[in-house]
Amino acid sequence: YWREIDGEWFEFTLHGLVPLDRDAPVVHVSHFEADAYANWAGKRLPTEIEWEAAAAGTEGRMYARPNGYDAQRINCRATGKRAVRPISEFTEDRTPLGILGLAGNAAEWTGDLWLAPLQPGRRARALDAPREGAEAVVKGGSYLATAEACRNAYRALYPAVGRAYRHVGFRCAQDLP
Repeated sequence: YWREIDGEWFEFTLHGLVPLDRDAPVVHVSHFEADAYANWAGKRLPTEIEWEAAAAGTEGRMYARPNGYDAQRINCRATGKRAVRPISEFTEDRTPLGILGLAGNAAEWTGDLWLAPLQPGRRARALDAPREGAEAVVKGGSYLATAEACRNAYRALYPAVGRAYRHVGFRCAQDLP
């Protein structure tokens, strides 16, 4: 079935809400759903380090785009689009290697999971699998993001169990044979 969110129409599928324009990222999927799809496809979610390396490149760029942040070329809060858009609308949100949409449009789940400490002053603990209380690292800007949140190094932690967000999607990674 279809559902309208903030004036945009989405199709509800097994893999979350898909914008009716198939050229746009899939969003509104939980970490579990994103991970399950990646595994089904014979892939996995990228680690935070892999995601940053793809965005920063060998040049160590601050933003995925070679020319830095530009609110007119990235689907971020300043653009005012208020929803994920087809990637064809933001072709300049591209790394030198041709990877699209790392700076804006939809933030992305990574495979990195953390369990926050129960006591002040203790460090978070890395997890191998999601569990109640786990948080997953989310990378990349979205249509809700400020310029700071579009930086490659910006990191957000979202609950990994039972939540889906309308501005968070995912991309798959694969190990070399």
